[in-house]
Amino acid sequence: MNSYSRLFRRSAPGYSQLESELQSYRHAFETTSVDRDRLQGELNRAKERVEVERLAWAAFVWLNEAKFSPQEIGQRLIALEKASLRSESASVEEALSRASDGLILLADDILRDYWSSELGLELVKSALKLDDRFRGVRHCLNVYFARSNLDHEYANYLSKGVEENLWPEVGARSAQRAAKERNLPPVLLATLPKSGSVFLWTTLQKSLNMPHFGIALSSGKGPTQEMVVPKLAEVFSEGGFVTIGHIEPSDENVNILKKNGLKRLIVHFRDPRQAAVSWWYYNTKIGMRRDTWHNHSDVEAWLWENFVKPAAQWINGWLNRADHDPDLDIFVSTQESMAGHETDHVEKIVDFLGIPRDQLDLEIAEKSEEMHFRKGDKNEWLTFFSDDFKRRSLSVIPNELAARFGWHQI
Repeated sequence: MNSYSRLFRRSAPGYSQLESELQSYRHAFETTSVDRDRLQGELNRAKERVEVERLAWAAFVWLNEAKFSPQEIGQRLIALEKASLRSESASVEEALSRASDGLILLADDILRDYWSSELGLELVKSALKLDDRFRGVRHCLNVYFARSNLDHEYANYLSKGVEENLWPEVGARSAQRAAKERNLPPVLLATLPKSGSVFLWTTLQKSLNMPHFGIALSSGKGPTQEMVVPKLAEVFSEGGFVTIGHIEPSDENVNILKKNGLKRLIVHFRDPRQAAVSWWYYNTKIGMRRDTWHNHSDVEAWLWENFVKPAAQWINGWLNRADHDPDLDIFVSTQESMAGHETDHVEKIVDFLGIPRDQLDLEIAEKSEEMHFRKGDKNEWLTFFSDDFKRRSLSVIPNELAARFGWHQI
């Protein structure tokens, strides 16, 4: 058991911090007479967190090193709580539930700081083995399913939450009902990464006062290949929600949308060559090491296969739907046409959706560093890429396509 214990102590500093905070709360409670009720509440919450995470760690070691079954682990957890003079769990299921929740809390802390942590992923995996009930959409679960390429398992997990009336959560459902009372339809944005899409989505969400509800998941195959989850699309189709996703224009996705009456949508993108530059800087900003590539030609080769080519295919796929599918009504939106004309652009989208202008309380989203990492120069790619790369791009982004959207022609 020592290997996991040592790894845990190195990789989860938040646990020892919790114990330190618990001591601080105890000291504050004992040395002050002010606001004791609040301090008692903080003390109780800190104590509960430490106790749940102790159970979680014991269950993790028993599951992964001792190879006990969940039933055996549950019995041992009950004995552990009894031996430590804590309240005994009412049942094996309740003990496993508490330990599983503790593992999720630990994993959430670790994976928010270390997205690639193998320990964090193992904690989530173990939590689901102990108790696979729906817990809502948590950061650690998003990372676990995405890193493990378990998109269909994640779709089933989310669908289970919908079927048990646990997802969308109560607040989102309430906001949805309020939006539906104002006759607001479902607002669907299929977007290319790094195209100012978060800015557009945030502006629409705030200006129409609508809650967000995601309906698509990453397929693990690339940044432009998100799959629509049928059960989530069904909830979204009721209206009152706005969603954004890098939804692939595949037959499967389009058929799910049509089946749920989602035939009107906004498709938003920009010149894929410029989007690729933004995507490169975004990934290096969030932790991708630049020294993975030996020279700039390696960077170009990686961006070609992982972004430019699939992004061009994504755009052409949606344009083909917009131009030739009579069952879809698509508003084609570009970052270039929106930049500098944000108010006019949003009003055109609202008119397209059939939403009365009196429902629009225009609030243009602030262009903060959190939302926009860089200045948004639409032709930065001309100095970023080599002449050979620019000529090669003509095979997927011909000048005819560039002319249609006012992009630079080679």
